[in-house]
Amino acid sequence: MNKILPFHYPTVTTYPNHAFILSGCTAYEQFSSFFYSGYIQLQSKNEVTKDPDSNNLLIDFYTTDIEYDHTPFIKIQRLPKMTIDKLNINIIDFIIESIEQDYYFFAFVNEQYIPGSPAYQKYYWRHMILIYGFDQDKQIFNTAGFFGGNKYSVSTASFEQVEQAYYSHDSSCIDGKDFMNHLLFYSFNKHGKYDFDIHSVHEQLQDYYYSRNTSKRHRAFRNPLKGKYGLQIYDDFKIHLDNVINGGRFKRHSFQLLWEHKRTMLERINYMVGHNYLTNSEQNYNNYSVLEKKTNILRMMMIKSLFNKDHYDIEKMIYIVDEIKDFERSALETLIESIVL
Repeated sequence: MNKILPFHYPTVTTYPNHAFILSGCTAYEQFSSFFYSGYIQLQSKNEVTKDPDSNNLLIDFYTTDIEYDHTPFIKIQRLPKMTIDKLNINIIDFIIESIEQDYYFFAFVNEQYIPGSPAYQKYYWRHMILIYGFDQDKQIFNTAGFFGGNKYSVSTASFEQVEQAYYSHDSSCIDGKDFMNHLLFYSFNKHGKYDFDIHSVHEQLQDYYYSRNTSKRHRAFRNPLKGKYGLQIYDDFKIHLDNVINGGRFKRHSFQLLWEHKRTMLERINYMVGHNYLTNSEQNYNNYSVLEKKTNILRMMMIKSLFNKDHYDIEKMIYIVDEIKDFERSALETLIESIVL
């Protein structure tokens, strides 16, 4: 017997919390209205200071519901690993039954036992993997994670390998991060409904343009989050690059996410044009095509500089960051004016 849940390689793959959820949800067309109504605002989560040793640049999408608890298309469950262990439940049977019930499974495991992982058969490495299918005849699971070259990709692992990876995950080394000791399951709610919200999109784009703290709009659910937002995040990229020149290390994830943001914006523009929410479509698409190319160049220069920290190249990256910020400010003005409310 075998079963593989729908899987679609998503545009946003930098962090597991986005990649794992979107891999399942973007396989369903009706999720588009929800996805393109969000994933707009960017947040620099940490205070980035001029200190080569700080290495604290962390850029991510700002999402209202970071845990996806109130997303109409997602049914999510969490279970402490300790509960499974105390009830003496066979983890392999549990994962298979979850998939049978249309639930994707993801959890922290020891990737030393997961084929494709850089840590495979080499060293202990605690990281999350997604399991979205199984074949009982071949005794394998379909997995996704940050495998070859730490790039989000799919692979397979035997039942025995997953069992070893699960039970050798050292829960005592979690450093207070409780989420690392939970199993997570989600299924796609085919009966969910969400109409594309052009007014929310317009509002979020304005927040991005004016660098407003979007989390202040959600005080009823939680206190506002700190950090920089929208166009202001580029200031943190410049500080970070200056720190790298002075001996700091690159935070490569933030450069990857910036590129994925522009790719998502291009997809959103296509969606809005196709649903008659946008005029001046060619100019808007061309503007964000330029931004996608520039952020990809920035990303590729970062990858090159990981191996050869040429100060001239990094100074050129600072110049490109300024170019991107100025161009995006102008592109946003055109985009906001083109929206049909």
